[in-house]
Amino acid sequence: MIDEPIGKALNWDLVAEIEQVEGQLDDLIARRDKQRRREEGDRAEEAAFREAELREAARRAEVEAWIKRQMANDGDVGRTAEGDED
Repeated sequence: MIDEPIGKALNWDLVAEIEQVEGQLDDLIARRDKQRRREEGDRAEEAAFREAELREAARRAEVEAWIKRQMANDGDVGRTAEGDED
């Protein structure tokens, strides 16, 4: 049988070093991304997202215009329906 408590064999200094390295990697990734954005600008996917937003705004404007036309013509449609019933 093993007389040592569970986890005693773990090198906790190693765990701290791993966490430190992970933090350094995160910093490196952030710096490189910032540098890339300065040099290259936004990525194509961000441009595609903005384009999709513009298309959606145009679609919404068309729907609003259609609704306004329908509301403006609503009185005409009601009179036509009344005339058909006579």
